[in-house]
Amino acid sequence: MLDWIRYAGFPVALVAQDGLEHLAVPWDDFDALFIGGTTSWKLGTAARGLAAEAKRRGKWVHMGRVNSLRRLRYADAIGCDSADGTYLTYAPDANLPRLLGWLREIHNQTTLWAAA
Repeated sequence: MLDWIRYAGFPVALVAQDGLEHLAVPWDDFDALFIGGTTSWKLGTAARGLAAEAKRRGKWVHMGRVNSLRRLRYADAIGCDSADGTYLTYAPDANLPRLLGWLREIHNQTTLWAAA
């Protein structure tokens, strides 16, 4: 399917899920790593390590099911370039200002290394 996706003009993503850390990852065959899987897996060391390797290889990293400031901070901390979730599906008029605030907070946040 990768060739068909590329032929259609789209970048190719590989969804990282529980157990991928035990397989040979075809790094040269895709453009983006989508962190999926169970909550415990995607917040664990395996997903964090795969995200780091993807960034080292110049890949875009995306995390799914990001519906809180805490999860958004985590996605940012492990190097995710983007995230998605259903947060705006519920009460979008109230939640959009909150989400924009989260994004501003993360964008303006000084890291420990930058503060030193």
